[in-house]
Amino acid sequence: MANIAAVLAGLAVVLLLWPQETTAARGSGLRSVLASLQERLGSLLVRLLPSRLVSALAFDLDRSGLPLNLPSFALLWALSALALPLPALLMGDGGPLSRLLIVLSLAAGIAAPPYWLRLRIRHRRQAALSELPLFLDLLRVAVQAGQGIDAALAHVGRHLSGPLGEEVLRLLHRLRLGYDREEAYLTFARRLDLEEAHSLISAIMQAERTGGGLAPALASQASYLRGRLRQRAQEEARQAPIKMLLPMAFCLLPAMMVVLMGPAVLDLVQSLRGAR
Repeated sequence: MANIAAVLAGLAVVLLLWPQETTAARGSGLRSVLASLQERLGSLLVRLLPSRLVSALAFDLDRSGLPLNLPSFALLWALSALALPLPALLMGDGGPLSRLLIVLSLAAGIAAPPYWLRLRIRHRRQAALSELPLFLDLLRVAVQAGQGIDAALAHVGRHLSGPLGEEVLRLLHRLRLGYDREEAYLTFARRLDLEEAHSLISAIMQAERTGGGLAPALASQASYLRGRLRQRAQEEARQAPIKMLLPMAFCLLPAMMVVLMGPAVLDLVQSLRGAR
């Protein structure tokens, strides 16, 4: 059983790590066969998942910025569930501890890819949040210079290289394809999943409905956002001593106790031996 699992995991590694190419560039050789097999295995695994989970994974993969489609991520998920228990399967002796290690490694293999995906999304959200004040300032300057909101978004989006710039260009692409403006704006805010992005979109839609000036709203949004970021940084600074307490108690304190009390203990042991 362990040998079969090892062979399957090795095959999955080859299929997952094999470079994907477009259909026009695929030849009729081994690479085309492996790429087709990878796609079929991934699609088969996707069919085994619940439809709600498939929709959520597709949306999360789309906004994570990873160069993976849903079948590739499903194959990576299966590979992780197979690969992590392999050392325990190959080296275990069949005892209770070995079985417990197999169960724990299997659970870790199942939980690792979704956790990695959520971590990736969280990092992109933080990067977009850090770019948002500069984006608002540039957008305000472009609007004050006489540009429309679409032209201002296009001008500013080209100068942002992070996830916020990617989402702005995606928003403009949706608008050019003829999507409803409110739907495209709400999709932009939902993909960023930031309260500040929802506030920005609400201000833009309100200005478009009422015909009011957008520059004052952008200026107030930028000022409010900088205040929020400053307040968040102060809260994190206040929480830093509490977060450092456990590492200091379990790592630094024992070492200090050994250094400080070690010579005294050695002297006490030598004194007791001399008294005998």
